[in-house]
Amino acid sequence: MQVLRRVWVQQYYRDHVGRPGAREAKDLPPGLLSIGSPYDAEARCSIKRGMAWRGYKAHFTETCPDDRPRLIVHVDTTEASLADVETTPARHTALENAGFKPDQELVDAAYVSIDHILTAKQHGIELTGPLPPDSGWQARDPDAFDRTHFTIDWDNRHVTCPNGKQSYYWREVSSRDQLPIVQVTFRLPDCTLCPDRARCTRSAHNARAMTFRPREQFEAQQRIRADQATDGWKEQYVLRAGVEGTMAQASSRCDVHRARYRGLARTHLQHVLTATALNLVRTDAWLAGIPLAGAWTSRLTRLHATLAATM
Repeated sequence: MQVLRRVWVQQYYRDHVGRPGAREAKDLPPGLLSIGSPYDAEARCSIKRGMAWRGYKAHFTETCPDDRPRLIVHVDTTEASLADVETTPARHTALENAGFKPDQELVDAAYVSIDHILTAKQHGIELTGPLPPDSGWQARDPDAFDRTHFTIDWDNRHVTCPNGKQSYYWREVSSRDQLPIVQVTFRLPDCTLCPDRARCTRSAHNARAMTFRPREQFEAQQRIRADQATDGWKEQYVLRAGVEGTMAQASSRCDVHRARYRGLARTHLQHVLTATALNLVRTDAWLAGIPLAGAWTSRLTRLHATLAATM
């Protein structure tokens, strides 16, 4: 009855005269609190790459040595609506407590943020994953002035533009996600008369404004984004592709994408048993001398390689 009551309150309301009505989308609770099914009050709804589902997420962490079998050493099960990046601190704590703390962890872009990279470094873990690029339109236009064209004076709290003009407004605040950020604005007369205004802002009336992270996070972002463009970083990161094979194996052998039980605790048990089964399969294959399968290639790619070899 309590679950049905919560579902009713989340979906409907009574107006001032007591008449019931359905809530509009803007009045619905966030996904982390919204009950997706009365049959499982802990299941949540989520959408990823256009695919929607109701339930949970499985997060597997595995080793990647060259001379030993690749084994799953950590399994986490979360509500489907929880962002992947939010699992990072708890995973590192669990790995350290179990004696499996890695020197380096290769993760998908969904599991990485500059704050988590810096926090992991304090605990002796090099968290490696692709940071998203600068999202401003200036960064996508090679002729525009993105943040790299500006000089930041952290000590005197101002920014100098490519034409030598200094900002006048510097404010340290918090973002909507409660992350520390710096907001900077230039003087309107300087921007209005600037011959490069079109390369700097698309606003017809306002001066150039910038938002960036504090010094430690900002400088780390710039350094990591530069490293990501190097061949050495790409060669190192290619090892992470192995975990995609793990998820494919868990799906094909153990149907991990279908929860067999209700509730977070029981679904987590299913994921742990799945990881255990995969570890047994991998250990047996390693003892039998069966090599790891290579990366999957499409039939069209294989046909193209065959035709190129015969020409």
